[in-house]
Amino acid sequence: MSNNHPVPALFSHLGMPTVKPSDEFTITYKNGMLEASVKRSTGKVETVNRTVGSQGFSQMTNFDPYEMNSSERNELIKKLHKNGKGESQSSLGKKFGLTQPQISRIVRG
Repeated sequence: MSNNHPVPALFSHLGMPTVKPSDEFTITYKNGMLEASVKRSTGKVETVNRTVGSQGFSQMTNFDPYEMNSSERNELIKKLHKNGKGESQSSLGKKFGLTQPQISRIVRG
């Protein structure tokens, strides 16, 4: 992306490394919260959540698929999902670089 493009500046402002053309990213805004997520070509997923208009809340998560095996990943997903009482399948999909249907298959066991 060119130096004049606002996306690299936004990710830099959020404290994320440079976004490359091979990366996939999403930016979502809802109810005063901005979420920016980047899936690297390596499979690593970086997500930042931040309040807009104040500095009251900021959270960054990183998932590197090469740092845990799929069994460990699936157990963590099930733990975070908590039989539907924890994080949503869509939210978990973003964090782990998976689709909601893939997360559904994991939590069903």
